[in-house]
Amino acid sequence: MVLPAFLGCGNSPAQWTNHNKLETIAFAIGVYRDIFKEYPPIVVTNDAEESLHSWRVLILPQIEANNFYDQYDFETAWNGERNIDLRDGTRRMDSDEPNELVNAGRVYLPDDSPRMQETVFVALVNGQLREKEVRLPSVTQTGHYLPPGEPFVVLEIKHSGIHWMEPRDVTPPMDRYPDWPSVDEVRDQIVGSVEIGDGDTRIFRDRTATLTYLESLTKME
Repeated sequence: MVLPAFLGCGNSPAQWTNHNKLETIAFAIGVYRDIFKEYPPIVVTNDAEESLHSWRVLILPQIEANNFYDQYDFETAWNGERNIDLRDGTRRMDSDEPNELVNAGRVYLPDDSPRMQETVFVALVNGQLREKEVRLPSVTQTGHYLPPGEPFVVLEIKHSGIHWMEPRDVTPPMDRYPDWPSVDEVRDQIVGSVEIGDGDTRIFRDRTATLTYLESLTKME
């Protein structure tokens, strides 16, 4: 087993408020990859190229949020009529835990604002995504995947303006995803990141190390 590495000195894991959640997300992405032999698609679209689903929804079974995943309707968009009450946290189930569905996305939300729906975790997309079919419950749609060999990088940012179910993340300015925030727009909000690579490799970076990493990507372009 390869232990996760931590890079940086600005904010240690003990001081990093949402570090445990970032570890959970990194682990879930790794489990998804082990099951499906590839990372989850960043975004899923339909034939009209409308963005429907986020990777954050696709890995819910790997963070033990199966009930929410089973209730989610993949035949419509994340904010479609049949998912609105899930999005708004108003759907209820006959369960010993009445807030089970409401709490499903808690891993993506800041600890100090548990009632917010704005994710503090977004994927970093550093270039064009490749398209191929992805089989989801009851439907086959188009998944937009990272290129082979590229690590899955999740940024923690203070304010994303993105609902945790929403298929939007962070990227350099791209015509394909014009409504996604750019790296420059969120730079001041960055808290840290994790890079999920080959095998069990997970590299956690604090804010300073993350900014250095982003700068290195810019120089490689």
